[in-house]
Amino acid sequence: MEAAPTAELVYQGICTLFHNSNPKEKEKANKWLEDFQKSIYSWTIADELLQQKRDLHSCYFAAQTMRNKIQNSFNELPPSSHESLRDSLIVHIGQITNDTDAVIVTQLSLAVADLALLMAAWKQPIIDLLELLSPQAQSVWPLLEILTLLPEEIDSRYLRLGSNRREEIHKQLDAAAPKVLEFLCICLQRCDGQERLLNCTLRCFSAWVAVQAIPMHHFTENPVGQKVFQLLSSAETSRKLHDTCTECLCALLSCLEASTTRYKLDPTIEAQIFNAVCSLETAYHISVAHEDIDKTMNYCRIFTVLCEAFFYEMLSNEEVPHYSIKGLDLVLMCVGHFDYEVAEITFNLWYRLSEDLFQRYNDKLTSHFKPHIERLLGALYLHAQMDPDHDGLID
Repeated sequence: MEAAPTAELVYQGICTLFHNSNPKEKEKANKWLEDFQKSIYSWTIADELLQQKRDLHSCYFAAQTMRNKIQNSFNELPPSSHESLRDSLIVHIGQITNDTDAVIVTQLSLAVADLALLMAAWKQPIIDLLELLSPQAQSVWPLLEILTLLPEEIDSRYLRLGSNRREEIHKQLDAAAPKVLEFLCICLQRCDGQERLLNCTLRCFSAWVAVQAIPMHHFTENPVGQKVFQLLSSAETSRKLHDTCTECLCALLSCLEASTTRYKLDPTIEAQIFNAVCSLETAYHISVAHEDIDKTMNYCRIFTVLCEAFFYEMLSNEEVPHYSIKGLDLVLMCVGHFDYEVAEITFNLWYRLSEDLFQRYNDKLTSHFKPHIERLLGALYLHAQMDPDHDGLID
C-alpha cells in the first residue's frame, strides 16, 4: 500500500466486508483490508476509528488491528512513539462501558497487555494501570482483563520474549502481586450478584496463581481464594463460575506439585490445602445426585490433580503412609461413577503410579497402595461389562 488511505476509506471497506451482499465485492474488500493492516498507516487509522466509535464492526476491526500490529509489527514503531501509543490505548480502555462488546474489550486488553510486555521502558505497567484505571468503576472490567492477560501472554509465541525479558516481567509480577491481590479483594466486595465481574475476578486470580506470583498461603487465607472453595462447595454455583473455580484450584495444585519438587513448602499450608480439597467430597456427591456431569467431571479433575500434586509425598515413606494417600479414595470414588468419561480423567494418574511403583520395586511401599489398586481393578471390571440390554456388536 503506497499511499496513505483515509479513515473514511477504511470505514467504507469495513462496511463492504460486513454488509455488501456481493461476494466478489466482499472478497475484494477483505483483501484490501488485509493489505491495509500490514501497512504502516494502520497504526494511526486504527486509532482514529477507535476514537470515532462509529459502529461495532469498525471498532472491532480497529481494536483487532491494533492488537495485531503490537503482536507482529511492534518493531515498525520508533521507541519515541511508544509512550504516545501507550497513552492512546489507555484512553480507549478508559472509555469502555458495560455495554461495550466483549470481543472489543478482549482485543484492546490484549493490545495493552502485549504492549506492557514488549515495552521495556515501561517500568511499572501493573502499578500504573491500577492507579489510572481502578478508581473508575467502568474501567474495572477491562482492567481485570488486562491483569489476566499479562501473565498469560508471557510465553506467547507471537511476542517471542527473550529469557531475560521474561525474568524481568516475573519480577514485576511478584512486586505488584500485593497491590493486585488488594484490588481483587475490592472487586470481590463489589460483585454482589454481578456474575461477570465475579468470573473476571476469579480468572485474574487464577492467572496470577498459575505463574506463582501469588504465594500459596494466600489461597487459603485470602478472601478470593476462600471464595473459590465456597463456590465449589455450593450446588447453586453456575456452570461457568464452576469451571473458572476448577481452573483456579487446579492451577494452585499444579504449582503445589512444582513447589514440592523444587523446595520444601510449609507442611501446615500443604495440609490446609489438602483438607480444603477433601471437603469437596460432599459437593461431588450432590453433583452426582443432580446428574450434573460437567460439575462431576470438574470434581474428578480436582481430586486427580490433588493426588498428582502430592504424588512424591505419597511415595516418600515406606514405613508410615503419608496422609495424602487418602486422596486416592476420592479418585476411586470418581472411577466408580457410571460414566466412563469420568473414570478416564484419572487414568494418567494410575499409569504414573504403577510405573513409579514398578521402578522402585519396594514390596513394603507397594503394600500401602494394594487396597487402592484392587478397588481400581474392580471398578474397571464393571466399566468393561456390556449393558444387559445391548444388541449387536460393540463399536
